[in-house]
Amino acid sequence: MQPSRLRMTPPQMFAGISLLLIAVVLVVSNLTQSTFFRQAIVERESVIMRDMVKAIIHEERGENELTPADMERYTGVAAKQHFEHTFRAMRTLTGVARIKVFNPDKMIIWSDAPDLIGTYLTGNLQDLARALDGEVRAVFDPAGHGIPVEELPRFPLIEFYVPFTLKNPGAASGTVSGVLAIYRSAEGINETIRYGLFLLWSVTGLTGGSCSSLFSGCSVPYISASARPRCSSRS
Repeated sequence: MQPSRLRMTPPQMFAGISLLLIAVVLVVSNLTQSTFFRQAIVERESVIMRDMVKAIIHEERGENELTPADMERYTGVAAKQHFEHTFRAMRTLTGVARIKVFNPDKMIIWSDAPDLIGTYLTGNLQDLARALDGEVRAVFDPAGHGIPVEELPRFPLIEFYVPFTLKNPGAASGTVSGVLAIYRSAEGINETIRYGLFLLWSVTGLTGGSCSSLFSGCSVPYISASARPRCSSRS
């Protein structure tokens, strides 16, 4: 007895190839959309941070509570009071673990951790440099470790580097006066991303399942028709 061979009719082959293509497209599109979705969430949070810092700096500058001179004479009593008045309240924001103010020389001139003042401690020097060029940067620290000497909390963090400008008569318009670094818990953002990706995969999964059922249903009539016995006509 010869072993039976699995033979596929043209409709079955078409359905199989179509399902394979659908699966590949779904996987590739999900990976691409997942990256886009994550980036979109981070960019939204960066815009919120930028607008908040911009509003605070504008108000404090208008009340003369923060001046260009403070950035140069950061060790002075008046400068310390101005920094405390301007930035200390941000420490009460949900999830904030650390605040630093960098001057254009990339030195920390104020922080809620006083031991860091006068140092150049940062785990993301390139992002700090890009922020000093005027770009808002956001960096994930999955381990939440940062630099050991900083003694940051042991949970995932997202670090925002937000440039700000203080008008100085001798400086060009738009010149960055410093960078505010805000370290926040990434749990809220990660939870939003996980939920969004769950919805994304669920929708695409249902779409793939519907297409699979459609192709399977379309192939059944052809398979049934080809399986019917044919009667030979006799002359």
